[in-house]
Amino acid sequence: MIQITYNGNIESGEAEVFWNTADSEKKLLFEGHGEHTETISLQGGWEYLSLEGDELEADIRVKIE
Repeated sequence: MIQITYNGNIESGEAEVFWNTADSEKKLLFEGHGEHTETISLQGGWEYLSLEGDELEADIRVKIE
């Protein structure tokens, strides 16, 4: 298992953080402003985190433990 902490200070635009796996569609973990934490159980195979932004101006920090 891993723990992911997102901290977003959004000045303008939109931000979304997704968890992606080979077996399923991407899962929305976090969006917007503020601090959020999520625990993920690893399934095996390829898995990754992705960030999508639209006209985004922000300071975004992601910590994975």
